[in-house]
Amino acid sequence: MKDGTKAEYFVTVGYQRELTFQTDDGGFAAFGGANGSLWLTAFVLSTFAGAREVRDIDETVLARSAAMLLSRQNADGSFRTDDFLIHKEMDGGLSNVFAMAAYVTNALADYVYLPPGGVSGDVTTALSRAAGYLERNRTTVNDDAYSLSIAAVALGKVPGFAAATEGIIDRLLQLAKTDEVGFHWEPYPVETTGYAAMALLEANSGAGRPEAAGAIEWLSTRRNSLGGYGESTQDTVVAIRALFQAARKVHRDLDVVLTVLSGAETLYSVHVDESNFDLSRTLELPLNRPLELRSTGRGNVGYQVARRFNIPGDTLPPPRNLTIDIDYDSSHIEVDDVLDVRVSLNYTGAKARTGMVITDVGIPTGFEAMRSSLDALVESRVASRVELAGRKVIVYIDGLDAGKPLSFAFQMRALFPVRAEGPVSRAYEYYDATVEAFHRHGQIFVFGPNGEKLFIRGDANSDGVINITDALAALGYLFLGTNPVPGVFCEDSADTNDDGDLNVTDVIRLLGYLFLGGQEPAAPFPSEGVDPTPDDLRC
Repeated sequence: MKDGTKAEYFVTVGYQRELTFQTDDGGFAAFGGANGSLWLTAFVLSTFAGAREVRDIDETVLARSAAMLLSRQNADGSFRTDDFLIHKEMDGGLSNVFAMAAYVTNALADYVYLPPGGVSGDVTTALSRAAGYLERNRTTVNDDAYSLSIAAVALGKVPGFAAATEGIIDRLLQLAKTDEVGFHWEPYPVETTGYAAMALLEANSGAGRPEAAGAIEWLSTRRNSLGGYGESTQDTVVAIRALFQAARKVHRDLDVVLTVLSGAETLYSVHVDESNFDLSRTLELPLNRPLELRSTGRGNVGYQVARRFNIPGDTLPPPRNLTIDIDYDSSHIEVDDVLDVRVSLNYTGAKARTGMVITDVGIPTGFEAMRSSLDALVESRVASRVELAGRKVIVYIDGLDAGKPLSFAFQMRALFPVRAEGPVSRAYEYYDATVEAFHRHGQIFVFGPNGEKLFIRGDANSDGVINITDALAALGYLFLGTNPVPGVFCEDSADTNDDGDLNVTDVIRLLGYLFLGGQEPAAPFPSEGVDPTPDDLRC
């Protein structure tokens, strides 16, 4: 699938999926229902209004969303807020009311003024009233760059408020941080700087202000290894919008050669000009060698260096503000056994309450989660939504109160005999990825219907590999009394010829197979399984 086609596909799928979250009042909420969220409805309205440029959007959906927002407007032009907030720290106070008013004003402005426009006069009147509220009350948030940055973007789109917009931008520049490359603002630095950058780009009737380049430069340094920005989904959304806006204004007369060197050796050379400046390239770099990146020619290009490595499960990062514990009995499980999976979450951070928390509970190989027990979590209102995605149960929780652990349970059933590494589970706050925790479950054995244990014939030390260490393990067990594995040793796994007797002939057969091309071990081999023949050897 070509990049353009893939992008169109994602837009279409995203649009159709978002419609499933529409509420009865025409708004949108995280889990649907009767009443929409003010913040989410504004977010969707703004996004859908912009998407009209690339695909057909049902105007009825937009009109109903706008009507829902208007139904929450107060007489002074502000809007009645609700429990769903992107930043819980802003719960209450003038800054919250002003920021939400700015956010909704921005969404209504996108709906009214982005093509094709032509919306009802009621919406236009409500938009002017909201913009007037922002103009009159901007001094109440004079030190809050977050609220001011959104207001500057919103007012810049509404005719008749140019002077107010420029005044807010002047104040933003006074609040700018210059201790790093370019300009940035706090709190929520990526999101706030993204809004400020958009306002700067459209200042002076679209001519822009020179400080916009510094804001965009700072944003470009906040890209993470996954291609997003900052530490949350909202950071990424706002940063990308600002960068797109900047890209439409940038000059494309560049002619640059990028060269990656290691000493005198040229590893890569890439030519970037007007014909290919919008293409992303990924270069795999060697480890443990000095590297140098050179740029020659005319113009500027962005680059990023990402280092990837594997972290074994037993060295996962320690919990910070959040802990997760997954508990179920994995000591003696047989096919068709039903296990209770007990999940415990505890938030210990500085917030009184988190935003939405998502728990990804790993399901081990050979098991299935029981749908009825997942539905019960929603019915009991422990969770707002539960989904199955591959080998994960995804549980959506509205929030966690600090210092108040939350516990819940569901069930899973063993499908077939298996020996598997325990899965990794994760819990995290959706809008603040720094609040996260991991859990790694221990190794899991599922026995056959008659209690048989899985093993590979010849794998005496149970490491999953057949080699000379298995022969040494069997000899040690026979003649020195050493135990090749912690716990109970599976004698049947060392009975290479499956004659029901463990002795030196089994070691000889294994060595012959390994080094002389002799007969391979009896079943189960080379994959795990149960012993097909009854004997008195334990396993």
